[in-house]
Amino acid sequence: MSEHAHPKLEKVAENTIARFFLQLATPILIGLIAWLGNMQLSSFKDQQTKFSETMEEQTRATSKMASDIRDLNTRFDVIAVRRIDELDRRVERLEQVTKTP
Repeated sequence: MSEHAHPKLEKVAENTIARFFLQLATPILIGLIAWLGNMQLSSFKDQQTKFSETMEEQTRATSKMASDIRDLNTRFDVIAVRRIDELDRRVERLEQVTKTP
């Protein structure tokens, strides 16, 4: 009987040791996983913030470019209207010259 009792005690001792390490390791592993998850989440938030800032800068640059293009279009329109007015006056003068004998 002592021979059979000894392996049973060994199994009980092994199970007790295994349970102890499992109980010890579980909170440590959960904490480690939570810490790693928090680090990943923090990294993701930082990247998202940088991306948002980049998008805002691009939006401002695009708005400025659109404003500059509108300004150029207005200037070109003014120049074109002046040129057309000059040409109209020249045509009128030529018509007056050709009508006057």
